[in-house]
Amino acid sequence: TGLNKTERFFRDLYAPWIIRMRFPALAFIGVLVGVMVYFTTQLVPAREAPNVLPDSHPVMIALNSMRDGWMEGESEDRSQLWLVWGIKANDYGTHTKYEFETEACHEGPCGEAVFDETFDPSERAMQEHLIDACERAAEIKATGPGGEGDFVYDEEVASCLMRDFRRFVESRGIEFPVEDSTVFWKEMRAFLREPEDADDTGGEGYAFVQREMVRIDHDDDGERMYFLVHAVTIDFNPTLFYSIPVITPGHAAAYAFEEEQNAKRP
Repeated sequence: TGLNKTERFFRDLYAPWIIRMRFPALAFIGVLVGVMVYFTTQLVPAREAPNVLPDSHPVMIALNSMRDGWMEGESEDRSQLWLVWGIKANDYGTHTKYEFETEACHEGPCGEAVFDETFDPSERAMQEHLIDACERAAEIKATGPGGEGDFVYDEEVASCLMRDFRRFVESRGIEFPVEDSTVFWKEMRAFLREPEDADDTGGEGYAFVQREMVRIDHDDDGERMYFLVHAVTIDFNPTLFYSIPVITPGHAAAYAFEEEQNAKRP
């Protein structure tokens, strides 16, 4: 009665079929929604960003510079170089490396540091190596447009635990490097001693503990220790700071120093 073929199809076939199959259809839709909800709850943030360009590409060099904290601030002409010993890896747990210094990680590093069982700072050769690394860090040079040393014009070893520890033991009449490992750990614990009361300032090196630059643990295998060294404060030439050709030599000098120290490690 005036209906075309499409309208008659929906009236005579589709609508009756939908009414007849409504309960199985609702059950199927419910199961489908449940499956989608389940898999949605299994989604986790990406732990690795896709790398569409090689690390040697100028764009990736600039991005990696900012991601790795090479630039301290948007208008700062200073960069901080940190050296790390005694940490084998970092267990991010439920966090990702992109959450570093965010509220999710309480404005600091994420996860837990995993000790390097092979690192023993009580060994004479390791003590000498760590002192040498601190002293060598102050000599880092990078070639800029004006020649060697032009890129970095003011180097300063801001803090070095082993350097301060050497002064501490020598003031107590103990020769450095400390030959006996038992004496070394005894003196190191005295150096890093926490305050016993409000009037006590703690050991001479307690500031390293406060700044979370050192940690010592004890287990059945002996002492475990890691520490961070604020090795060198680098002032950039501010008129050239945002230029990739200027940033690149600084990167190369820092990573070359890292490779050199790793190769010299006892």
